Amino acid sequence: APGEGDAVPGDTLDDDIGVAVEFEEEEEEDGDNEVDEVLEASDVDDEDDDGAGGGEDAAQGRGVQGMDVDDGEEDGGAGADGAALVKASDIDAYWLQREIAHAFGYTDAEASESSTLADEVLQALAAETEDERACENRLVLLLDYDKFDLIKKLLKSRTRVVWCTRLARAQDDTEKAAVMEQMTARPEAAAVLDSMQQSGERASARVRQTAMEAKIRDEARRLRGEVAAD
Repeated sequence: APGEGDAVPGDTLDDDIGVAVEFEEEEEEDGDNEVDEVLEASDVDDEDDDGAGGGEDAAQGRGVQGMDVDDGEEDGGAGADGAALVKASDIDAYWLQREIAHAFGYTDAEASESSTLADEVLQALAAETEDERACENRLVLLLDYDKFDLIKKLLKSRTRVVWCTRLARAQDDTEKAAVMEQMTARPEAAAVLDSMQQSGERASARVRQTAMEAKIRDEARRLRGEVAAD
């Protein structure tokens, strides 16, 4: 039989469990940190492997390296970084120039300055060999730090700004077809082109529907007029 001085297991069970739980939590936290470090190292290795890969196919398919198309955000909606994705239908031949003129407060008399700067910015955005960070640095040099909202918008919609501007600046059908061919060879640009074509089809459908509704209304008015005349 246990003596009066012997410890009863039930008396120290809670303390033992408490100590054990504390050690387990610390071990789990250490384990989680180790897992995170392994995952981060794996991500770096994957990025290095992707960057090391190359060849003609990779160079051709890379295209403009932006944060652009099909990232689950609606056109015109703000992303996690607060920058809005510009609608492709809003980008015409002079969209970039207007954005720059607005940001710098250029007047119509300074159109040549905004046009020159727009061409330089477009060239920076279109540099396919530069990643987003390098492109951002170039834009900061061109536009200055205080235009960072514009820089974020351009980076967010980099692919569509480049290719929609090029498409809008095409002088004839031959040049336009050449730009579209270049777009189909690049996955991101091809997605922009597909989105533009779908938007065009929806717009055409709306135009046809509106015309049909107008025709029906005209016919209804004509019939009402004939009935009233009788």
